[in-house]
Amino acid sequence: MFHRSFKTLFFLSVVLSFTVASFADPLIGQLLEEAMAARNSESVADVSDKFISAANAAESYQQRSNVLFIFSDYLMDKQEWEKTKLVQYRIIEYGSPTSQASAYYNLIRANLELNKIDDARIAAVQLNACPAGESMRAHARSMKELAPNSIHARIADLLAETALNPRLADSPQMPTQLPSLAPSEESSQNADVPSETQPLPETKAPESDYSQQYSVLIGGWNSALRGNLDSQGMSLDFGGDLSSDRETSVAIAAEYSPNSKNKFKATYVNFSFNGTLNKTFVHSGKTYNPGAEFRLRSKFIDLEGFREMRQRSRVTFGVLYGIMLTDSDLEIAQNIPGVRQITNWESRFGYPYLGVAARSNHGGSFGWEASGKFFVWNGDGRYRTHDLEFKLLFGQGSRKISSNRKFWGYLGYRDFCWDGDFDEDKIELRFSGPILGIEFFF
Repeated sequence: MFHRSFKTLFFLSVVLSFTVASFADPLIGQLLEEAMAARNSESVADVSDKFISAANAAESYQQRSNVLFIFSDYLMDKQEWEKTKLVQYRIIEYGSPTSQASAYYNLIRANLELNKIDDARIAAVQLNACPAGESMRAHARSMKELAPNSIHARIADLLAETALNPRLADSPQMPTQLPSLAPSEESSQNADVPSETQPLPETKAPESDYSQQYSVLIGGWNSALRGNLDSQGMSLDFGGDLSSDRETSVAIAAEYSPNSKNKFKATYVNFSFNGTLNKTFVHSGKTYNPGAEFRLRSKFIDLEGFREMRQRSRVTFGVLYGIMLTDSDLEIAQNIPGVRQITNWESRFGYPYLGVAARSNHGGSFGWEASGKFFVWNGDGRYRTHDLEFKLLFGQGSRKISSNRKFWGYLGYRDFCWDGDFDEDKIELRFSGPILGIEFFF
């Protein structure tokens, strides 16, 4: 009873998986926030990877230059002078004349800190020749007056020395050749888009920074049973006409993330409710009196896909799509003299669904996630369902790229409901209650 044909449903689910694949927004704002938030808590290598990912996500030369300047300040604060030099070369490649002048200034400083005087002289000559170089020379002179023994005073002296005799820098060669500022033939057609033929130094491929591709989730769902059954003119309210305690089920899930925008997840949940009738119920000529035994077994298998669609400040929005498979068995039984009287209903069917999801993406130990899945079918019978979920996240960071994150926990609430008309019968099942769990990443 209540068997559902799968015709057309699987075809629809396959189509849905392709309709969401062509939309995506740049991640530069979110990636930059993550990099800045990680500066005080993660290693230099991990923070560097985050800044490089943010620079690679830039939509224009100016955006990329701005990200690299923030990265440069971080490296100088950590006294990572060799990396500082490499970043200055890229700022000179992508930046405006003003940005280039500042990059040459930092390049001089990095070489002086490394005691590479000849290389510092070369950068000083470049700064003196830069159209916007005067502001940085004036800055060096001002700093020398304030702190005559500082590194800035040494830069001021070197700029003055090479301005009088630029041939002092003729013999040494640049340790790393500066890329041409002229766009390539392809990028010249769209001057606002950074050239992809000249990657950043030590840059990973955009997706290789996504280090945890697999996860396993183990959680609990403490649910109450609600809903009703209308059959042969009789109505049974599961909430009011049955005595049934809340049931805690273990939820098991596995997730695969091929990249930062797509996730594929399989979840299994199994509920078992037992109780007694509080009213008289008549079905198929059989009368069940108060005290008759009631049992409900329900299994859910959810094959879910997620596609990230948009980034807004600290929130990511995406589309959910997938297939829900359900198997439910409802039984009412009582013992009468000489016989055990049983009535049961079975429902086994699957359906594709669409939904939406949103989650916080800021770094730290707390966050949140919300989702809603919906399905309506008006074929042979009427089916309707929703699955609403809200979670507070805690642990080692939010659900985003983090090379040292091993787990996160969650606490929230879930409300799952489906109902349908099957010939002369109508049944609604609703499971709702708090959820708690932990997810481990590999």
